[in-house]
Amino acid sequence: MTPTIAIALQLLIPVLIAQASAEVERPADHLLGIRLGMSQPEVTKILSTMGHPNPTLRGIKEGWELTDARWGHLVVRYDEDLRVRWVTLLSRPESTPIRFSDVGDVIQAERRGYYTFTWRQPPEGDRPGYTVTARGTDPEFLSSLSLSPYVPPRRDTGSDGAGG
Repeated sequence: MTPTIAIALQLLIPVLIAQASAEVERPADHLLGIRLGMSQPEVTKILSTMGHPNPTLRGIKEGWELTDARWGHLVVRYDEDLRVRWVTLLSRPESTPIRFSDVGDVIQAERRGYYTFTWRQPPEGDRPGYTVTARGTDPEFLSSLSLSPYVPPRRDTGSDGAGG
């Protein structure tokens, strides 16, 4: 090994170790401030500053048209106590695209199909667990982002975890 390579390795190895041991940032536990378990009045208060209800969306509890530059619509489903069960954001096609990697580390995500990434955050202490799922029709950019309750990963038999 040449002295130049040895010096380069001595400088590079600590950087690589530090990067590898750095804590991966977890996906957010909310979408635009909407959290699982939040009451319908709380959701309405937040969303009324970002858009207006869209009652024409069918098969859902509430749909909102948003004025946000990146997100065009939000869909929220409530449970029987009118608490958020899940929430989904739909991106604006004409906006600046949102990368899957903007949501979380795609290496840490489960991959289902070609362009669906799921991050599962198990419960920690008093914090409930949650699942974040990003879907798209492009390998780099997402078209929807969902927040739902934590469900432990399935135990697939014979799968390499790459999805499909």
